[in-house]
Amino acid sequence: MHKRSFTLIEMMLVIAVILILVGIGVGGMRMATRRASEADTRSRMERLKNALDQHYRDWGYYPEQTNANAVFDINDFGGFEDRDGTPYLSEEIVESNGRVLDGFRQPFRYQSPGLVNTQSYDLWSYGANGNND
Repeated sequence: MHKRSFTLIEMMLVIAVILILVGIGVGGMRMATRRASEADTRSRMERLKNALDQHYRDWGYYPEQTNANAVFDINDFGGFEDRDGTPYLSEEIVESNGRVLDGFRQPFRYQSPGLVNTQSYDLWSYGANGNND
């Protein structure tokens, strides 16, 4: 009676298959995480755009920020509130330091008047790497 056992080649083949499956799973997870961060960035940018447009409707101007690479910080605009003192942005989107971050945890950039939109403002995100490249 012979005991049945795995050969070294069979064990290496099983390990190789497992590693391939893990690699596919990790790659898919990274892509899903990136897509979720991109969707969150679009959502946050839309909320920020709506707040800026509401500020314009209330006050007749967009908050001025002429520095071409300034981060969006509500403290730079005297609180960023309407005439009744109600903040344009909810606390969930504003960090404790006053910055509004994108889905990649990088601050949005803001310039008004804009270089592209000279009659209003430019609002952008540098994305995952936080660089302008």
